[in-house]
This record gives sequence, C-alpha cells and structure tokens, in this order.
Amino acid sequence: MFMFLYYMIHMRKRLDSMKIIFPIRGHSYLECDKNIGLKATVELPSGWNEQIIHARNKPTPFVIVDCEHQSIFRSWTNHLQHYFFKKCPFESRPIKELMISEEHPRIMEYRESYNGPWTTSVVIPPRQNGKNKILPIVPISIQKYENLQDLQRYCQNSEAKRYYQNLPHS
Repeated sequence: MFMFLYYMIHMRKRLDSMKIIFPIRGHSYLECDKNIGLKATVELPSGWNEQIIHARNKPTPFVIVDCEHQSIFRSWTNHLQHYFFKKCPFESRPIKELMISEEHPRIMEYRESYNGPWTTSVVIPPRQNGKNKILPIVPISIQKYENLQDLQRYCQNSEAKRYYQNLPHS
C-alpha cells in the first residue's frame, strides 16, 4: 500500500501529498464503522452489490460502480516492484503516521507516535528504468480455479454455479 501511494503521488502525479494517521487500536467504534457490520449470505459477486446498496439509507445509499474483472484488477505488486527496493526500509507495524509529499521525491516520512519526531526513509533506488511499464493483469491460477470448482457445490443458485464454472483461468 505504501508503494502504491508513493506511486500515485510521485510517478502518476495524481496527488500533491498524502498523510495517513493510523487509528489507535480499540478506538474504531465510530459512526462510519456501523456501515460494515451487516451479516449476509451472498453467492455471486453481484449479490455484494445488493448488500452494499441496501446497507445504508442515510445520508444516502452507497453507490456501486461495476468493474469488469479483466479491465480494472491488476497486479500492482508486480508492477511496482520495479520501482522500489525489494524490502521496505522501515517496519510498518509501529507506524502511527505516514506522510508522502511531492516535495520529497525519494523518501517517505513516518513516526511511531502521534506527536514524536518524523523519521525519513529512502524507498526507491536513485535511478529508475522503465517508467511506463504496462500493468499486467492478474490471472487466476489453475489451483484457485479448481478450489472454486470444489466450493461451488455449496452454491444454491444455478447462475452462481455457472459464474464459477466460466471463470477465466490459466
């Protein structure tokens, strides 16, 4: 996720900066958390759309944007690994705040407390090759396909069974 955010700010120039403040554990009982506490039985991906749309009425229902599988889901990890060091230069678990800014082209700033000093780490090598690489599509493996075929016997809906039988795989 850190690589993706850095990529969107420095390489794609979509944002000027981003600051992420990670919540304190146990303090996630806010109003927005109530929107994801529903229980549902869903067999098809389209069933999730219905569940999400009906999950909230106020202030407005959630809006669903359908995405074709092959056209939007990409292998970001494979794409981004060409730009960054193989191993993250800092431990991500203790981070409380993360800041990425276009003003600092090769670094991420972070701190391990909410009011402590900021630490910087270089996250990309000095020179980059292949700035405009094509983002590859993530294929579903044979083993995943076979596992889904095994699990589809629990689907009660014949349309759901057909969906899983017709999944593209390599």
